[in-house]
Amino acid sequence: MIDVLNKHFQTPESDKAQSALVQFAYYMGYFLMAIPSGLLARRFAIKRHPHWPRLIASGAFLFIPATMINTFWAFLAGLFILATGLTCLETIANPYTTVLGPAPDGCHAH
Repeated sequence: MIDVLNKHFQTPESDKAQSALVQFAYYMGYFLMAIPSGLLARRFAIKRHPHWPRLIASGAFLFIPATMINTFWAFLAGLFILATGLTCLETIANPYTTVLGPAPDGCHAH
């Protein structure tokens, strides 16, 4: 996703710094939210509240107002929030799939 967005920001009107800020905003969301998402997962049990990571990951809807106000920084903020939500979602989903148990007979991962 980031590589595709980066290609769109590498235009003659934009410089390399703006293109680098796209990757920086995305990866800083992962970096800053890795440990807090684990703490949130411990605080709010997976079985009691399985839908809260999806609510956080819905930060993609922030791109709609970002396009309406047409500023680069609003887009970067939306991208950062989307990355933090995805970090929470992945932190919850990975251990949850191991709790589900083995695959049924006939289903093999390739």
